Amino acid sequence: MVTAIVIPIICLYFYWLTKKEMREGHEKWASLADVPEEAIISGEVVHLSESRQRYNYSRYVHVLELTVRTKGLKHSNIKKLLL
Repeated sequence: MVTAIVIPIICLYFYWLTKKEMREGHEKWASLADVPEEAIISGEVVHLSESRQRYNYSRYVHVLELTVRTKGLKHSNIKKLLL
């Protein structure tokens, strides 16, 4: 009698806990797009590479990396995350 009550309660608790963690993970993943603009760089793009990286179980992030040559012949590496 006790197991007929306790086992469904335990299953519901873990279901609720999993849904809560998935919601928090989705919110963190969606907040990656909210990045403030910090600086403006002008120059010539020397190298461009794009890759896809796993962020969370079924969530991916596209990473765009730029190498920019400025007027002072300095190379700057810029990394941008895209959802």
